[in-house]
Amino acid sequence: YSGGKLVTRNNSTNTTTAQFTLDESGRLGLGTVSPGQLLEINGASSPCVLVKDTTNNVISYLFADDTNAYVGSASNHPVIIKQNDGTAVTIDTNKNATFAKNVTTGPVFTVNSGTNNISANLYLIANDGTTDGDGWRINSNQDDRDLTISNNISGSYVDKFTLTNSGNATFAG
Repeated sequence: YSGGKLVTRNNSTNTTTAQFTLDESGRLGLGTVSPGQLLEINGASSPCVLVKDTTNNVISYLFADDTNAYVGSASNHPVIIKQNDGTAVTIDTNKNATFAKNVTTGPVFTVNSGTNNISANLYLIANDGTTDGDGWRINSNQDDRDLTISNNISGSYVDKFTLTNSGNATFAG
């Protein structure tokens, strides 16, 4: 303890690198003697914050490496980003992302990408916030790379417009 700080150091290799610091403002630093935030973690080998719920071994993490910043799940569980105590983004275990304004009453935007048949879908749903509600789907997939716009009435999608990867357009109805 000195100068209003509690600092522990590792001297086993004759260095004085701080392991952790608790300063007079209550800021905790790991790998720094001068934390600039309430919690600051510094390290050269991808420093990470890991949180694990042991009930079902759900592991979330936040880390940085030399060129990127990451947030996600280190276990086979969905990642949910919340805003104002509501779900704003859900990424399922197949890496499909769903963006919601108000899932029970508003539109839903979903991008899907499977591992065997990669496709992208944009759903514009008018009622219940599921991909089965009445509305529109814009689709493209890896096999033919065509762009298709379909209308969903009562659970069945009907193609209304297709633009092939060769530039041919087909209108239905």
